[in-house]
Amino acid sequence: MEKIDVKETPMLDFVILIYKNIKPLVLVNGVVAILALLYALSLDLTYQSTAVVAIQGESSGAGLASMLSEAIPFSMGIGGGSELQKYMGILTTRRVLDVVIQEFDLQEVYEKETLFETYKTVLDNLAVYDREDGTFSISYLYDNEPERARDIVATFYDELTKIALELNQNVAVNYRAYIEDAYQKAASELSESEIALSKFQLATGVLKIDDQVSATISAISDLEMMRVEKEIELEYLKRTLDSGNPEIKSKTIEVGIVNQRINDMKQGGESFLLAKDDIPNQSMAFYRRFRDVTVKTKIAEFLALQLQQAKIEELKGTVDIYLLDPPQVPDRKIKPKRLSIIIIILFFSGMISLAYIAIREYYKSNKDLIASRL
Repeated sequence: MEKIDVKETPMLDFVILIYKNIKPLVLVNGVVAILALLYALSLDLTYQSTAVVAIQGESSGAGLASMLSEAIPFSMGIGGGSELQKYMGILTTRRVLDVVIQEFDLQEVYEKETLFETYKTVLDNLAVYDREDGTFSISYLYDNEPERARDIVATFYDELTKIALELNQNVAVNYRAYIEDAYQKAASELSESEIALSKFQLATGVLKIDDQVSATISAISDLEMMRVEKEIELEYLKRTLDSGNPEIKSKTIEVGIVNQRINDMKQGGESFLLAKDDIPNQSMAFYRRFRDVTVKTKIAEFLALQLQQAKIEELKGTVDIYLLDPPQVPDRKIKPKRLSIIIIILFFSGMISLAYIAIREYYKSNKDLIASRL
């Protein structure tokens, strides 16, 4: 029989080494596999429950002020994205965490000595994600008790709802107070203008104006009402936002544009009177008084309506978040991944075993050389 010439290679040496030590390798790694299995089976099962929350009015950018969409004719500069981030941030505040920790006795459950450590553990198990579609999710991990995972998520949402209600009520109260002040001022100015017009009519006998001039005054009144509306928006923005907020700059420009249009209309109306009337001074005086009354009447009516709506919203007690997907009792664990754990442990065990026998074999083959260098 012809003898096969086998070329010596490091790979062949390695295969021979494994073959010579196959029994201890199998024994050691078999024991490790059993221990890994026992370890994996001893780990707590971790469940995750998730809720999905939407912000009502997110697409229109109303955010927190959406509850006042009827009473407040603007978004108060609170965009949807920032509003979503605000609510996500509220979930990680101490106020919310304290309620959850106390209700479920989590300091004892997690066996923490300090409240600070408990905060950290709760936050490690809490996940709040922006789903980038105007909604966000609230998830919580809990060991062995899937019902508790659901209950904790529900508590987080309940506390968020309470705080959202407080925020919205605070907005409603502040807005109502602001509109009330503006209305009282407008009503007082209207009363003064009405008295001035009445006195002028009694003194001069001028009781009405030309229809064309009346139309001009009506147009000016509409613009004046628009100006008041935008000035209310601007003033409220200044009270609630930083001075450098882009919404304030944008609203300031809008107010300036409306003011310019009003000035142009007023000059056009007065030029018309001067060109037509034979007694310009008396007509001009009547025109101005009549215009003031008309404008302030519309402003007062507008503010009265806003005030009534603001009072209604103040009493409503609504929130602008909505629970799209309530938390459910999870029916499957999220971890541990037992098979993955066993495979990883066996992989490292095999590497260590092979390294050990390779080092031992090298030591046997080079014992004298190693001893001479020690």
